[in-house]
Amino acid sequence: MGVLIGCIPMTFFSYMPTSGWSMISTFNWVLGNTNPMDFAPPSFCAKSKLEVTETPDNMFTALQKR
Repeated sequence: MGVLIGCIPMTFFSYMPTSGWSMISTFNWVLGNTNPMDFAPPSFCAKSKLEVTETPDNMFTALQKR
């Protein structure tokens, strides 16, 4: 696991002509992933199978369906 840095402040400013300026400010952001298991697929994925009529989609075929 990489080095984690905590307590990073973040501020976002936005302007809308109808409502004016707004600001959101938060802190305690962490760079990096604190739990690498967030990227592990669930255990039931190993047992799942495609139906005979299905073909797996990729980025290009998924965009063509729109």
